[in-house]
Amino acid sequence: MLRRIRKNSQEIVQFVVEIRSGNDIVWLEKFNNHFVGLPILAIVHVSHNPGLLVSAMRAGAAQVVKYPLDPVDFRQAMERVATQFGHAPHQCEFVAVVGLNSAAGATSVGLNLSSQVARTTDARSLMIEGNLSHGDLASRLNCHPRLTIWELCQTNIAGKIDQLQNAIVKVHPNFQVIAGPYDEIHEQENNLENLNGVIEAAKQISDLVVIDMPTLAGNHYFDFLKSADQIVLVGEQKLESIETLKLLLERFESESINSRLVPVLNKYDRKNEDFKAERIAKLLDLPTLFTVRQDHPLFRHAETEGKTLYQMSYRAKILEDFDQISQFVMHQAGQSDKAGFFSRLFNLNHSS
Repeated sequence: MLRRIRKNSQEIVQFVVEIRSGNDIVWLEKFNNHFVGLPILAIVHVSHNPGLLVSAMRAGAAQVVKYPLDPVDFRQAMERVATQFGHAPHQCEFVAVVGLNSAAGATSVGLNLSSQVARTTDARSLMIEGNLSHGDLASRLNCHPRLTIWELCQTNIAGKIDQLQNAIVKVHPNFQVIAGPYDEIHEQENNLENLNGVIEAAKQISDLVVIDMPTLAGNHYFDFLKSADQIVLVGEQKLESIETLKLLLERFESESINSRLVPVLNKYDRKNEDFKAERIAKLLDLPTLFTVRQDHPLFRHAETEGKTLYQMSYRAKILEDFDQISQFVMHQAGQSDKAGFFSRLFNLNHSS
């Protein structure tokens, strides 16, 4: 097979080799000399000889990982090799979900949006419940994580993937969650600095990180939102939601928050003539509004069973609404620097 690899080929080739002994080191060195400029990742059996790690690097391995393999460590090594050899580093989209009123269903939207992204795009999606006092995500999914976001935020874990893994619960393929405290209530905390550390660690193992933010106030809250690539604003067809959305738009402008905004009307009733999406969009000068149709029975059934909407009914029409939002969140083209503030803020023209 190796003889068929042409050194002048335009294809990207990466070699993964297994190192068990000193003889393998000699072979690796010859291999590297023959395929100059091509990346080699070495899987080293350190139990045989710990010194093989250094020897493999001296022989030409771009990265080395220990055997038995740790999936996170192996993925990081692969991504580092890609960066070293001129390919774009791993990019993760960070999305904050904010409820415009207490009953808007922001957690449900964040949960099912994250789930739908994982299912339809094959992206690694992670949802984090940002309530450090008490959350309902663990109860909603009928799970009992070893650690919650509260424990993770007691120290700065930025870069400490092993601690993060202890809090992660797998919901379905490519979709995981980190829940808020579920068996006790903590005093309301505003430890957003350590929460940032959790986000940074989560970005290393995910393609999409969605955080369900509690409704807080203060400059630190808005400073935190500035770090989000996108902010999903979840409201209802109620005057309270519309007024809050208007106030947030004004506050975001004054705070120079340039994250792409994704307004969503949840529990949307097309028969409600007073609060039609088109009318609200015109009132607030929004290019468009996403809507998630009303389906109380399915939501209640999903919460009772501890599942996402897709797990309950993969043919449900409401999933079409989440498809539209997920496609926008993951595939929308970048905005122009020359666009005006509100155009950049929303940038809601769907990709073709």
